[in-house]
Amino acid sequence: MIDQLTLFLRGIVLEHTHLAIFAILYACGLGVPIPEEITLLLTGYAAYHGRIGVLTGMILCVAAILSGDLTMFFIARRWGRQLLKTRFFAWLLPAARLEKVEKYFEKHGSKTVFFARFFAGIRMPVYFVAGTMKMNPLRFAVLDLAGALISGPTSVWIAYKLSDDFDNAMKKVKNANHWILGGAVVLVSLSIAWHLWSDHRERRKARAAAAPDKNAGEAPPGPV
Repeated sequence: MIDQLTLFLRGIVLEHTHLAIFAILYACGLGVPIPEEITLLLTGYAAYHGRIGVLTGMILCVAAILSGDLTMFFIARRWGRQLLKTRFFAWLLPAARLEKVEKYFEKHGSKTVFFARFFAGIRMPVYFVAGTMKMNPLRFAVLDLAGALISGPTSVWIAYKLSDDFDNAMKKVKNANHWILGGAVVLVSLSIAWHLWSDHRERRKARAAAAPDKNAGEAPPGPV
């Protein structure tokens, strides 16, 4: 069933389509507890009913997502440690959750930023930690954009095609995110395996080149 939040947001999106889509997704990036997927689906729903072009909706969603995430990133980059001392951020990012995210981020920063896009509960904490740990802004933007370009248009398109059955569209989006995430994990794993194999092969070549020639210094055999 469509819950009350979805019904409320649907009315806003249909009435103030472009502004509502951007504002809601931007607010999601700032940590407002609204599931991002609902707005993406409602964008497809609005496109289905002719309130916005489907391509325009996809572009608007990606722009809003990136804008909100970058705003949170730069806020955290500048005032992150001070904000964590406030009551609101202590509630928003409990110490236990923040500690887990920071430890994981230290080992897998880039992968964490990319994959966080597909996990609703950890997006904002990950992006906040990326800012507080002074991740390169361009690197963050590229990784976040890559994730948004996958999840945003996919969700909008599914809802556009299945807007007569919103619950089914939500299930399809969740399944699509799982498949996308699984595919990304496989690609990353293959990339890591390839790099490890390449490094191993280069080390073998280097050892072979450094090994002394067993025949070096031996006089050529004389005539029989």
